[in-house]
Amino acid sequence: MHSQTIKKENKILKQDNTDWLNASIYEKLNLIQTGLVSLKDQTNVFGDFNYRSAEQILSLLKPFLEITGTVIVLSDEIISVNNRNYVKSIATFTDGSLDEEGKQNIIQTVGLAREAEQRKAMDVSQLTGATSSYARKYALGGLFAIDDNKDADSMDNRDQTHHNGAEVKGDGFVTIEQSLKMERMSRDKYTMPNDAAVLKSIAEDGYVISEAQAQIHINDFLAGQKQNKPVSKSQKEDLVGELVSLKKDKRINKEVYKNMTGYLEDSNYSHKAVASVVDGINKVKKEGEIKNGK
Repeated sequence: MHSQTIKKENKILKQDNTDWLNASIYEKLNLIQTGLVSLKDQTNVFGDFNYRSAEQILSLLKPFLEITGTVIVLSDEIISVNNRNYVKSIATFTDGSLDEEGKQNIIQTVGLAREAEQRKAMDVSQLTGATSSYARKYALGGLFAIDDNKDADSMDNRDQTHHNGAEVKGDGFVTIEQSLKMERMSRDKYTMPNDAAVLKSIAEDGYVISEAQAQIHINDFLAGQKQNKPVSKSQKEDLVGELVSLKKDKRINKEVYKNMTGYLEDSNYSHKAVASVVDGINKVKKEGEIKNGK
């Protein structure tokens, strides 16, 4: 199950055309928090309970870290409280970018676990190592918002149910992969509000639409998402440079420059806003060519 989940996450990430390398650190974290699924699919045969491990979480993280250009660093320290030792684990998430003050952008969470006084069949080093694993698991869980909800990717398709428990109707109807994609799209911050409402309604109705209809919705809403997503860093820099140049040459006045840059900043340089501003720039250039007799 664990290896199957990794393969499916890899497939979904490869189908995403977003330029995640140039996204903000919080956008990258949001992708991981909404996409990472780590089930308690390991069993303790002595205590008869299921659990997840820090190592399992790290394995599932790797595809996300690769596509977003981010790293996760784990560090431990021992602290003493009332003569009992605790392992304090710090999970640090970063993409190497710098903030406006030139400091590295990082996001951190902390996990604590207390060492047992003794544990059968474990020496001191093993005891500390096991406690560290617990603390790291808690730190990672807090950072990446890992919960116990089942995701369609983590379910055995032989159950023939969607992520919300709705029955898969069979051939010609919404597939499990489609329902998973639509569920994620409904939670994506770049999905237009009306589109998200439609997706949630489809889920509430039990995914009774056809496979073809589902794919039409997915394609249409992905196009809408793209309009809301920011352009790459290089595109942003090129556009700002062109606006500055037009202002310097007095081909646009200060008010127009302010309106254009303000519009871009308010939209976080979305594809839609950039296309609109580029259209305006082209009109300015064309008018200049006409005036100059070109």
